[in-house]
Amino acid sequence: MSDHKLNENEMNDHITNKHVTMNAKTLKQLRPDLAFIADWVSPNSHVLDIGCGDGVMLDYLQSDKQCTGYGIEIADDKVLECAQRNVNVIQQD
Repeated sequence: MSDHKLNENEMNDHITNKHVTMNAKTLKQLRPDLAFIADWVSPNSHVLDIGCGDGVMLDYLQSDKQCTGYGIEIADDKVLECAQRNVNVIQQD
């Protein structure tokens, strides 16, 4: 396994939803706080992420840990980002 850090273009691709497969290393570099939480989730779990933001953690859980689930988010722009990541999201307050 290499110690490759994401370069600026790779980081921007993730941030702007040019979907690149999310993995543990990428999540840890982008959002160490979410990587810490995601580490607690067992593979193949069913997840409800309340306040899921842009859906990056659910994206990782789906692609790397084969989890299923939904996010709940209120912000229009974040709901759109979730949809662009193919994350199931419900817009609710």
